[in-house]
Amino acid sequence: MSEEEIQDKVMEELTIQQAIPYQYASDPKMMECAIHYLTEWEFRCKHPFLTTRGFVDDRRMNAFKFCIECLIEMACARQQANDRGALISYANVIDAINRNSDRCTEGGLSEFLEQTMDDFLHACEHTEITDIRKYTKSLIWSRSGFPIQTIYTFLVM
Repeated sequence: MSEEEIQDKVMEELTIQQAIPYQYASDPKMMECAIHYLTEWEFRCKHPFLTTRGFVDDRRMNAFKFCIECLIEMACARQQANDRGALISYANVIDAINRNSDRCTEGGLSEFLEQTMDDFLHACEHTEITDIRKYTKSLIWSRSGFPIQTIYTFLVM
């Protein structure tokens, strides 16, 4: 399918189901399209975050893109993550996305992502991080509202 066909199909399914379907986990392009829609990717790329002086805030824009990239990876992971017996699958991640977005409408994950980005940027300034990708996935998971014992599961992915 073309990018336009993928986008049309994703928009239609999100409108009808008001949730990301589990089958998107096996099609990263569809998952990417859905998450971009829920996080207002296109709007943010055209209207980037600005500093207090009115310049593009490259640091925040990079955090925005990186957090979304990690979220897409989590939602498409083919292997379950395991930490002390707690298993996390792509279905758990999709459930968290669906629960944290406002009926899967455009920008439904914006607040969730803003909070995650704030945590990410704070951690980058104040924490020694050995694996930024795993750490970011842990932050995303901690914001998802799942029980605390599963937060660090993505650290072993």
